Amino acid sequence: QPAPDAGASASNAAAGRTAQMLADQLVDEAVGYTRDPKIPPARAALRASLLLEFANRLSPGDPRILKLLVEASQVAGRTEVERTALRSLIRTDPGDMVAQVEYLDFVAGATEALDERAHIYQAAFDSQSLDPTVRSEMAVRLARIAEERGDDTAARTLLHQALQLNDVNVRALREWVRIA
Repeated sequence: QPAPDAGASASNAAAGRTAQMLADQLVDEAVGYTRDPKIPPARAALRASLLLEFANRLSPGDPRILKLLVEASQVAGRTEVERTALRSLIRTDPGDMVAQVEYLDFVAGATEALDERAHIYQAAFDSQSLDPTVRSEMAVRLARIAEERGDDTAARTLLHQALQLNDVNVRALREWVRIA
């Protein structure tokens, strides 16, 4: 006779598979909304983000679902959902540098003042704990702010630093050429 724990484990495994299947169905339906030309993009994004929230509850920490939820929530203007999904994505996949940059952009974008945005980007740029690729992107953002302030010399210096941190940063290369 099987141990009582074996029955509970099998039941939990079956429930997990069922939850994952349902999450996958919700993801498929959400993606379908975004591809339907008859539905206005904002409405499709709202519907998709709602379905993806439920999919995330069924399959928490699935990076694929979280990435789709971030994108749909952004388009739908659901900023709190977007913030939460970005934070979850970074916790789930700390190596996802795109999510890290998106989160920093999200935080900086929440403020109106240019000085506050610059402070957020500068703190990230100065943080040695962040990957050089992320710091390189922060340097590009700081360069744009410097350029907005009319300080082309600082902008060039920041772009040079961005390229030192990540010599294949295409955005930094394009900006470097643009302001050269």
